[in-house]
Amino acid sequence: MAAKNTEAHAHLHPPLQQESAMDYAQHEATYARFVSLVKWTVIVMAVTMVALYFLVKP
Repeated sequence: MAAKNTEAHAHLHPPLQQESAMDYAQHEATYARFVSLVKWTVIVMAVTMVALYFLVKP
């Protein structure tokens, strides 16, 4: 009975596909770019805040 039930619902569950291995070099390069972007964003924001402190007088 289990085999008959499996065959009846085979169209509902496609066969599993083997995924390819992760490309660790690409993953590390993407992470390095992300960290660099965050670093430079923080630096630019800090410089902007200092500039605004001196340019905008309370």
